Amino acid sequence: MVVLWIIHCVVFSFLFYKLCDFDHIKLVTIRNHYAPSTKIAQSLFSELISFRVNNQSGKCLELPKYKYFTKIIEDLIRNTRLYGTPIQATLIEIKTALSKDIVFEKKISSSIGGGLYQMVLVATIGFLFLYITKLQLNLIFPITDLVNIVIFQLVGIILFVSLSYKLKVYHFAKLEHYIQTLYIIRSLNQANIPISKVYNKVCIDSLSENKKLKPFKDRVLSILESIKNYGELGSENFEITINELWQSSEFQFDLFLSHLAALKLIVLVVFFLGSFLYMLMYLSSHLSL
Repeated sequence: MVVLWIIHCVVFSFLFYKLCDFDHIKLVTIRNHYAPSTKIAQSLFSELISFRVNNQSGKCLELPKYKYFTKIIEDLIRNTRLYGTPIQATLIEIKTALSKDIVFEKKISSSIGGGLYQMVLVATIGFLFLYITKLQLNLIFPITDLVNIVIFQLVGIILFVSLSYKLKVYHFAKLEHYIQTLYIIRSLNQANIPISKVYNKVCIDSLSENKKLKPFKDRVLSILESIKNYGELGSENFEITINELWQSSEFQFDLFLSHLAALKLIVLVVFFLGSFLYMLMYLSSHLSL
């Protein structure tokens, strides 16, 4: 019996190692297909596709609320009604930006979901190991310890989800603020809003000035200065800036994935491998090896 239990320890340890390094992207892709986390964004994108038809028929467009995109689109529609500013060309840009954001969000959701899959599977393997050991060696594992292990692993899952969200905010919130600001500036400029109101609307002082984003703030100020002096934002400068912001988002995404992988490994080792080792220590103390 003891030899059989040792074999099972080796097998389950190997399974644990493989699960920590297993890629669950296919499983998460299936989940996203049936319950996508970007459902609201996709609904908003669909509304934008049918916007012209709705506009011609006189229907009131009810937009799903998604991030800053809905506010920008509502501002565009309001400016079009008040000042007759063109909207279709800008809507095409917004749809392009929205489609990029949907891709980012799906990848982020897949990465976080993959980590959760791994944690649940590792926990399942651990308790399956415990159950088989109980049957083979006729041992009783205290119910209080089982409850403590479950709570400990749940704490790990909650910590992983909450820290993943904080990592996401840390990597993307400031960049998204810049992207939002640029699109608001373009919308207001097309509506011929006075430059003083543009400054008040976009809140330049709220833009981050960290080392990586400082050049973008200088670029935004340059765009505003162009509006002030020439009455236009300078299309080439604007396009270069917005494209570079999206490229920076892609770079941040790669960095986010590496940080998320490190977080996942730490949680797996501390909360799940720790629980697994505790099980082994308890069982070893009750065996005559």
